[in-house]
Amino acid sequence: MAIATTSSDADAPTLYRTRHEPDGSEPISRSIYTALAAVEGVAPSDLDVRLYDCVDVEAIEDLYRTSADSEWEFAFTVERYAVRVRADGTIAVSSAE
Repeated sequence: MAIATTSSDADAPTLYRTRHEPDGSEPISRSIYTALAAVEGVAPSDLDVRLYDCVDVEAIEDLYRTSADSEWEFAFTVERYAVRVRADGTIAVSSAE
C-alpha cells in the first residue's frame, strides 16, 4: 500500500525524472507507469507492477486535475521505488531502499 512520505525522502538520488504533459490526452498515471518502466528498462506494458495495488490512482488523477494551480507534492512507494509527483507534473523516481 502507498505510504505518504515527507520531503526529507527527496534526499535519495533520483533515478528518473520526467514531466507530465498537462495538455496531453494521457492521464498522469500513464506518465508514472512510463517513469517506473524506464527505471526498470522495460516497456510500460511489460512493467510487473500494478499501480492500483500501491496507491489510489484516482486520487492522484483528481489531485492533479483540480489542484494544478497549487503547490503540492505527493509521495508514495511502489515496491523498491519512491515516487514523487508534483503539481507542475514533475514525476521523480528514486530508490526507496
